[in-house]
Amino acid sequence: MSWAADLAVSLSMWAVTGLGAIVWGFPSSSGNPVDGNNAKPQANLAEFTIGASGQDYYDISVVNAYNLPMQIDAIGRAGSGTNCGTIQCSIPNVTSFCQPPNTLTGGPGNGCYNHDGPNTGAPTKGTQAFKNVCPETITFTTDTTGTVYGCSTGTNYEVVFCY
Repeated sequence: MSWAADLAVSLSMWAVTGLGAIVWGFPSSSGNPVDGNNAKPQANLAEFTIGASGQDYYDISVVNAYNLPMQIDAIGRAGSGTNCGTIQCSIPNVTSFCQPPNTLTGGPGNGCYNHDGPNTGAPTKGTQAFKNVCPETITFTTDTTGTVYGCSTGTNYEVVFCY
């Protein structure tokens, strides 16, 4: 699936496997929108801001939850770290990983809620569990140190689920 934008735009995308591995977030998303909206708070997000003052910014957010391995690559750009680098997050066994205060989501996302992520501006035991496994991700609302990646506008990106 590809999508093009000629102006600055912010968007998120997420996926679930229990509904046929459908990806939501782009204008051409397929599947039942009710299921997609219900799954969003149960899923990790690929977040993009494209074309902001000649820069694109991207990250993986587990502020709400984690449900599937995800990787974002800047295609055709030599980079490392937060400069056009690859960001990824993979939690091999969500069921054993998800310990209090975090809780399993159930369907349709089938992931692990980050209990403290949406409600705190500082690390907690719950957000630190995610940060320990996926250190490059955003784990709470103001967590942006070293987790937001950037490339020049015009870069193409690949988002891979379940890599």
